[in-house]
Amino acid sequence: MPIMDGRSATETIHQQLPEVELIALTSVLNHASVSDTIRSGAIGYLLKNSDADALRRAIQAAGGGKVHLSPGARRPAG
Repeated sequence: MPIMDGRSATETIHQQLPEVELIALTSVLNHASVSDTIRSGAIGYLLKNSDADALRRAIQAAGGGKVHLSPGARRPAG
């Protein structure tokens, strides 16, 4: 992004419009990025190569105030 990165944009939007649920759409898949993005205010983390059905599920989850992460973005239990 030319002015700020996605995490900074997420944080700014979340601060200015806290009622808006944000879904990060990214090509970056590492747990630090997922954690930072969620802490910045995103309710979802979706990879850019996700199919239309995954995008629909993420939007529906966000509309219901529920966190939605791409399967690869979920931290393994344990």
